[in-house]
Amino acid sequence: KQRSGVALKTIRNPMRAKLVQLGLWGQRSKTKTLPDTSRWSNKSVAALIAGLLATDGCVHRNKRGRVSVSYSSNSLELVSSVRRLLAVRFGVYASSPCASRKHKPDGQAYDPVYSIAINGFDNVSRLAASVRIPGVKGPRLKRYLAGWRRSPTSAEAGRCALVSQKLAGLRRTLDIEVNHPDHLF
Repeated sequence: KQRSGVALKTIRNPMRAKLVQLGLWGQRSKTKTLPDTSRWSNKSVAALIAGLLATDGCVHRNKRGRVSVSYSSNSLELVSSVRRLLAVRFGVYASSPCASRKHKPDGQAYDPVYSIAINGFDNVSRLAASVRIPGVKGPRLKRYLAGWRRSPTSAEAGRCALVSQKLAGLRRTLDIEVNHPDHLF
């Protein structure tokens, strides 16, 4: 059996063999996408996002003590999908993806890097409660949040939130309301 031009039985490393079988071996970072998570549990989606944040995320505290979590990738589709999953599954709202581009010493540009940021006490707290980031970033986020309190006069008080979803174009979306104070499912 062959996939991506490589015979599977000649691959000795089982992880590489699985990646070849799934068509993921040899993919460039800018072509990465998320699998269909529509039937996944929130726990599984949280584990997926946690892994992405542990590897390509950043937990930051500014001079004023405000905490933010960011995620970056060369794949705009991947960053946009993570943003959408955070909002729909956990009520965590991230910024729109923004692109930055660095240049090589010879003046040629690298591929753009797309980033989203999760800011504001409520959003960052909801992220920390929903997604357990492994490695050093999880405990760092917990430590930063322990010393941060939302001011009742902060800019995030009274911000808009997603209330419903309706069919848009050819993509199927759902309008779900759960009888719970935060209306999350």
